[in-house]
Amino acid sequence: MSDFTVKFLNKHKEWLERTKEYLGSSNWHEKTINQIPKTDENGKEKPILPQAKKVSEMKEKMLKNDLSLATNVASRLKYFIKKTEGDKHLPSNKKVRAYLLEIIEVFLFHCNDYLSNNNLQDIENQSVRNLEIRFQDLLFNSKIKLEDALDEVGAYDDFEEVAIQFYKQDKASLIMREPLVLTNQDVKLKVENLGVDWNVNDSKEMLLNMKPKDIPPYNHKKHFFDQDLSTIEFWQAEYQKMVKGLNINGYHVHPWLYHH
Repeated sequence: MSDFTVKFLNKHKEWLERTKEYLGSSNWHEKTINQIPKTDENGKEKPILPQAKKVSEMKEKMLKNDLSLATNVASRLKYFIKKTEGDKHLPSNKKVRAYLLEIIEVFLFHCNDYLSNNNLQDIENQSVRNLEIRFQDLLFNSKIKLEDALDEVGAYDDFEEVAIQFYKQDKASLIMREPLVLTNQDVKLKVENLGVDWNVNDSKEMLLNMKPKDIPPYNHKKHFFDQDLSTIEFWQAEYQKMVKGLNINGYHVHPWLYHH
């Protein structure tokens, strides 16, 4: 876990825990027009519109409070993604992002739950229905804006499948492995996950003497780390010969000679 991630968690942990607990206990999504009593304790009919206005105002206030909290968490998520962009594949960073999303999704779940269980057509009183239309419009727009903000920062991206691209769509060749590992965190992770020993060269045979069927094809339309493992190991061994040379029956073949 990076120093930044540790500091981020230490700074936000208590606030995030409180926010998650608060959003989880919020119950505005359970308050519906149908729950408004139509009669008082004496069985006398009560005007529904004044009660509906109170319920609507209460729900709107609670919704805005929850939206504010969820938006603040989304802002922290955006900041975290930006600061850890080079290390987005690390399990520790993905775990933090998942936790932040989990908190935001509590609010989004309440939004979806309310919209799914409250049909405007079930409200007979037109004035009361208008109140509900206004509330659901506010609810839907709040939900969509938050979801759009998450999409814009790639909050749900599966970084295991992120394509690595270079200028003019050039492909990373095998001889660029060492400088790319030093300068590009995505390439570094890809290379580490290959499990290749880049310094081993057990081959004692010259390429020009090998049978074509024993030479795995190298696809120049792919990056070196996207080649088949056998292809990577074979051509890495050849690269080692061009850099260090090789010994054949006790005779050292110089790298320059082997290359030419």
